[in-house]
Amino acid sequence: MIQIPDNATDTSLFCLPLQANPADSFKLALYHIYRGLQGVDARIVHTLHNEIIVEARDGIEDQVQTIVEEAMESVFGRLNSK
Repeated sequence: MIQIPDNATDTSLFCLPLQANPADSFKLALYHIYRGLQGVDARIVHTLHNEIIVEARDGIEDQVQTIVEEAMESVFGRLNSK
């Protein structure tokens, strides 16, 4: 549940879904990426804003890229379909 303060302005109320939904979706995508990387010799080493840095051993770049892309597309695809 989102708590909206009593002193919220029209601008902040307009921006709320534009800021909150993508942020929550990014967290969900991180979870899906983490789960997808289980059993693969790769791990999330850092996030910054909307960037995810994954460290992987040589030779599995394509596999890791697929995991990351599928996680991001599945989560953000649901956001865009609403």
